[in-house]
Amino acid sequence: MHGRIRPLLLTLTHFFEQYRNTILGRSLASSQPGGSYQIYSGAAQWEDQLQIMEKYNPALLLDCYRMYGFMLQAFERQLRPPSYATAFERVVRGWTAKPASSHEIGTLLMLGGVDQVQRVLSCKTYNDRRKALDMFIKGLSPSETTRWKDNWTALGITSPSIALERIPSARIGVPPLHLIWVPNALKMLLAKEVIEDVEFDVDTSASATRFFISDLVGYDILRQSAPPAADGGEEDEEEDEDEQHNLDSSSDGDSDEDG
Repeated sequence: MHGRIRPLLLTLTHFFEQYRNTILGRSLASSQPGGSYQIYSGAAQWEDQLQIMEKYNPALLLDCYRMYGFMLQAFERQLRPPSYATAFERVVRGWTAKPASSHEIGTLLMLGGVDQVQRVLSCKTYNDRRKALDMFIKGLSPSETTRWKDNWTALGITSPSIALERIPSARIGVPPLHLIWVPNALKMLLAKEVIEDVEFDVDTSASATRFFISDLVGYDILRQSAPPAADGGEEDEEEDEDEQHNLDSSSDGDSDEDG
């Protein structure tokens, strides 16, 4: 399963790194010395995404699309308390932090990439995951930390004409989460006839995720608790049935003789 997931995560990592560099570069080019810095997320973002996706094999893009959906579902679930927990249980367990918003998740994904997602998910408790997410976002704000310039530099923001010291404030205006990856990936998959249509029904989406994960692990995760029997399993079952039938017949004969 790890072997199948690795190339998909590497492709997603490449996509978000390329997309981030493109947006940050355009944003920095449009900034003025002494003015605020705002991440550019205009109409050109669609063309940027499609140009990057053109580099990927269509079959790989389809698997990456499914992998992204699964990763995002898992990430969002890990950044909110269990839905079954009552208000009292949340207080007792310390699950008092608010669930992560789509803007916070989008900021982490856009600026931190898959590596930062993995870092947050590696935290064992819900509170630790929320703290890790908050620390990343606050680390980009000049009003929250004096090390914000180091954090922005680590993201690849450099310019020979404008030093970060000359930017008095930074405003994070990343594209909405629902406009990242999914719409353009579907557009390209339809254009290349990898898929015929798109269904947004909840049940259909859940089934697609189930089939994708089942394919990764090698068996239906909801119908079986263990991998299916090796080849020849049906023949073994037939032999067992024949043997049981012979035993039953033998028992019937013995019973007649006793009578």
